[in-house]
Amino acid sequence: MSHTAEDLEAKTVADLREIAKGIEHEAVTGYSSMKKSDLIAAILAATGGASAAPTAAAPKPKAANKKSAPLPTGDDKASLKAQVRALKAQRDAAEQAHDSVELKKVRRHIHKLKRKIRKAAA
Repeated sequence: MSHTAEDLEAKTVADLREIAKGIEHEAVTGYSSMKKSDLIAAILAATGGASAAPTAAAPKPKAANKKSAPLPTGDDKASLKAQVRALKAQRDAAEQAHDSVELKKVRRHIHKLKRKIRKAAA
């Protein structure tokens, strides 16, 4: 089924993802994490709809770069772990002082750094 850009623009992201789910084409690979504009371009490219040519290549490289992008300088695993160790000392001090606001801030910071560590390891 061929879709037009106007038809797809009127649909919700959930509807567009349902359409993309039923299409077997490399342009719609990773449809579940695409934005609405990327979904429309991918569906048009896969189905041969109007305006498919200029935007067909845009979604694919964006998704590929997102996963393989290098971490910013200073975010290697060893430095992140050192930061976590320092924050754990701050966390213990905030816990001893019964400072709930500071404790929450430090715990969130530790959580974010641990997520970066796991991302760097993957």
